[in-house]
Amino acid sequence: MTLKYTMHNILLPDGKESLPGRPLLAQSAAVGNMLAFARKHFPPGSTVLDLGAGEGGYSIAFARAGYVVIAVEPRFENVRKIRMALAPTDSVWIRQTTVEGYLRDRLGDLPGNTLVLCLGLLYHLKDPALILSALTRVGSGLILSTHYALDNHWQYDRVPPAGSWLLKRICKRLPFLFRHTHFGLSPLTQRWGRAGRWYPEYAPAETNVEGLTHSSYHNHQSFWLTRGSIADVIRTAGMTEVATEDRQRDQAFTGFYIKKNQ
Repeated sequence: MTLKYTMHNILLPDGKESLPGRPLLAQSAAVGNMLAFARKHFPPGSTVLDLGAGEGGYSIAFARAGYVVIAVEPRFENVRKIRMALAPTDSVWIRQTTVEGYLRDRLGDLPGNTLVLCLGLLYHLKDPALILSALTRVGSGLILSTHYALDNHWQYDRVPPAGSWLLKRICKRLPFLFRHTHFGLSPLTQRWGRAGRWYPEYAPAETNVEGLTHSSYHNHQSFWLTRGSIADVIRTAGMTEVATEDRQRDQAFTGFYIKKNQ
């Protein structure tokens, strides 16, 4: 069966592209900035931990830039896609497990000078503050790309409380009533002492979670931290911000962080 890629355009070992017609991920400005940060603080040959690797686009880009990559990905089909995209010279070690499972069982195996990639993952987690705190304590550097929840906005606080996949769909499909940035998020609340908003990933009775490749893996709702909460977790772990790229249109940013003693 032919595997269908949906996330990024990757150059495959046979010279073909995974998503022809789209720009190659490895040649994008975003990956260029990530690699520039990595090369400045982590020499080639260092370990890169890619959490929630998806179809492997970022893992492969870093491997082809000379890094040893550990790609953590729970979905079976995504793991198959990563393997199909790997060339014999690509140093990517795949761990088919959840992020929570990897942090519980294997995090202690990482070498001291590890760069962590948390790209498009944090806002799919039920306990993002706990996961982020663990990553920043162990990793020497972090590249974080994530959506975040606004501290206040009428579309969150003056509409009926979110919490269902149906409201999320309505908000996305009626942009003249709800900006696409609403996403069906709940009113502001707290989890584990951190501010954020609940986000409905899919219906609680969903049976095809494996096939929802752009959603969380095992929790039907996730918790979106506010920008301030994210910054506080990272700062508490002893990391300092090197650079930040904001995308306010979709409430997202990419941040580059390094341990202060690096």
